Amino acid sequence: MTENNYFEVNCTREVKQDAFPRGIQDYVFSIGAPNCWIPSKSYFRINMSIYETGTANLPLYPSDLSAFADNAAGNLYDNTYVRTGQQDISCIVQGSAQASALDVRLNNTYGWLQSMGSGSAVNESSFMKRLIQVSANPSVANTAGNSPQITSVNEFSNHEIYYPSFPAVPGAANGNLPSTVTLIAGSNTVTGSLAAGNPAATRFTLGMPTILDAVSDGISTGFPQQTGGPILAGDLIVINGIAYEVATVTSASSLTLVSNVIAAINPPTTDWFVIRSDMIRSKQASSTTYAIWQPPIGLFKYDEELGAGEYRIQLNPNSNYQLTAAETRNNSTVLPYYIVVNSVKFYAYVEKKIIPDSIKELYLSDMMVQSKPYVANLQFSVPPSTTALTIFLQDSNAGQNAQIPPSMFKCLDYTDLSLQNIQVTYANITKPSTNWTSGYGIARSVNNAFLRPGLNNLEQRYHDSYEESGMELRSCGCESFYDWLQRGPFYHFSFDRAESNKATEVQINTTYTQDVSAKRLFIIAHFRKTVHITTSQGMVVNVATREV
Repeated sequence: MTENNYFEVNCTREVKQDAFPRGIQDYVFSIGAPNCWIPSKSYFRINMSIYETGTANLPLYPSDLSAFADNAAGNLYDNTYVRTGQQDISCIVQGSAQASALDVRLNNTYGWLQSMGSGSAVNESSFMKRLIQVSANPSVANTAGNSPQITSVNEFSNHEIYYPSFPAVPGAANGNLPSTVTLIAGSNTVTGSLAAGNPAATRFTLGMPTILDAVSDGISTGFPQQTGGPILAGDLIVINGIAYEVATVTSASSLTLVSNVIAAINPPTTDWFVIRSDMIRSKQASSTTYAIWQPPIGLFKYDEELGAGEYRIQLNPNSNYQLTAAETRNNSTVLPYYIVVNSVKFYAYVEKKIIPDSIKELYLSDMMVQSKPYVANLQFSVPPSTTALTIFLQDSNAGQNAQIPPSMFKCLDYTDLSLQNIQVTYANITKPSTNWTSGYGIARSVNNAFLRPGLNNLEQRYHDSYEESGMELRSCGCESFYDWLQRGPFYHFSFDRAESNKATEVQINTTYTQDVSAKRLFIIAHFRKTVHITTSQGMVVNVATREV
């Protein structure tokens, strides 16, 4: 087995906090023979935080209605270049945020998007899930160390079960029995057992986890303890299989519920436990995160070895990153959050291997992003080696208004959903060949009666776009139809043709049922590039590129 390792590369300038947007970020690294670099296994690790405005690095409240944007790491940058041998071998010149979002959606399977994508790369279509990951309500209990939580358990959070009681004594001749609770009909008070004998006493005030001050990765934070905290308002106590929401805890053996109950629970039962949103092993109220990100350029899809030599990766940060890397549903004139970029580091994957003297050809696919104010008929110029085109409509305020980050291919007024017809002509090929109609609408009702039915005829657009992408859909899958709508629909068309056909003009004809005249239509051209890398004695000695 080949010896391999990651090594860390720092930016040649400071990128922390206020320094982040101040100019080009260069990551320069040298690899010596007998080692080689594998781009597809290399990545950037971005350490970033989101805090509530007006606080000294404290978490957001859910009512701030703000979170990291979907594909937040990709939204931090405008363009990317990779250079070696005095040549740009792969790049994205503009629209890097849109290209990064499309790259994630179009080139990854459903399984990856739901696991690695959402877990380590901040790729999550649901705003509610992203909100829960970074926000929480602080505890209302008097004990300072108690966990924050979203008020009441909800379907978007992960849950944990607790049993706040003195433990039984295993193996004792007359060992402690489990604690019991009772509930009187017409009452909202749960009474627990008192004695620490038979049965054991309940511990409503100190039997739940608590949080103590700690320092991790140089940041003052908290660390969980098994006990020491109370049951909190919003927790659920489940008694004989029925869940009741807790209002207050009055003592170690007494708590009140949000509403009165009809059926009594008496005699006392041992069938009870507490449910709370998991704050310990689930991502919630995590203001700081690591985002693993690869720039949306063809080189990072190349999974073979590149010879030893000096490489330079250049990133150009977006000066409006406070607006692009977050999403908010709060329309306040003052942003309710602020983002801090703590560090950006590159991790190069290196294998110990000598590459034979050779001229290696890299067949890469890069992207060109363009947009124009919407009109029904638009023309664009694309590289002659273009093999596929992706079209989408986006709000003109994307990237300038945090309510619509550039990674979302949609409009604030939902008009992106109103596509009726689309035909794209390139290289004397028109797709789709039949100009069929799609539609989208929501059921209308008044006074408990329906006036209009709902309509969702975008499924074929979704199906055809992914079929045209070339993904092995039946074995690997793609993003779900729900996620496709949440992130905003795109329309993808492949154009396989003879290499001698060097067409550059694209004609796009669309109709929307709603007024989209103030929006922008984007086109992303996927084009081929061949890079010739000459290697001698394991070292890169010459680089040449051309579009094919």
